[in-house]
Amino acid sequence: MKPVYEDDAFRFEALKIGFVNKTEYLRTLVQKDLTLFSGYITLQLILAGWIASNPLPGTWLKVGIFLIDLTLAIIVAMLMYKNDIRRAISVEDLANFSDALGFSVKGAYLEGMALQSRPKKRSSFWWYIGAIAVTVISVAIVIFAAQERPSMTSLPVSTIEVPAMEEEKQE
Repeated sequence: MKPVYEDDAFRFEALKIGFVNKTEYLRTLVQKDLTLFSGYITLQLILAGWIASNPLPGTWLKVGIFLIDLTLAIIVAMLMYKNDIRRAISVEDLANFSDALGFSVKGAYLEGMALQSRPKKRSSFWWYIGAIAVTVISVAIVIFAAQERPSMTSLPVSTIEVPAMEEEKQE
């Protein structure tokens, strides 16, 4: 198939626009990952802190909160996985644009060298999954290990000491 633009100037401009668009798309995907991950970690820290200061009564409530937390972790992991696939495709597309523009061709711009090497797949997905797993385990420990504090109404009367008033001491 012949390119739409047979004139080299138009062809270069089309490649340049495609390269810039793919670069911006890749940047947006990375930003989405960081926003999603930092939001998830923030939510986990808030949940763990709240549960540590307000332990949950009853086993079923603890299991329910843990299942909600686990479901959230799975959703975040799936979104990260889909973005990782999109990012890999974008990196490959950028490599194709670089080839077409001659950036990765030795000698095209510099004598005996390429301006840009072919990218290697460097996925951060498994690092994110590891961090998500650690936070799920940590929140589970907080959920199931936090002990309920006895309320003042449940204490026996004999353990509550009321100091005597000054007037009573003088009599």
